[in-house]
Amino acid sequence: MTEAATELREAVTLYERDREKLQADLNAFNSRFCKSLPDENDAQRAARETFGPNAEAIRGLVKQVDQLHKLVPV
Repeated sequence: MTEAATELREAVTLYERDREKLQADLNAFNSRFCKSLPDENDAQRAARETFGPNAEAIRGLVKQVDQLHKLVPV
């Protein structure tokens, strides 16, 4: 296997792992906050703070997709 193919395979593996974790985290957030939306300011702030790591993970996945795009031979 070539070095480029190995690098692509490793990048795909990392992306899939991170995507699965994000999906699980988003499902947990949804279960906690979206069935009954918080109506008090403190609860809304708590929801936003809880979502913060998910937003960071989403930004990370965007970077990973960009990297995968660069690694895929055309």
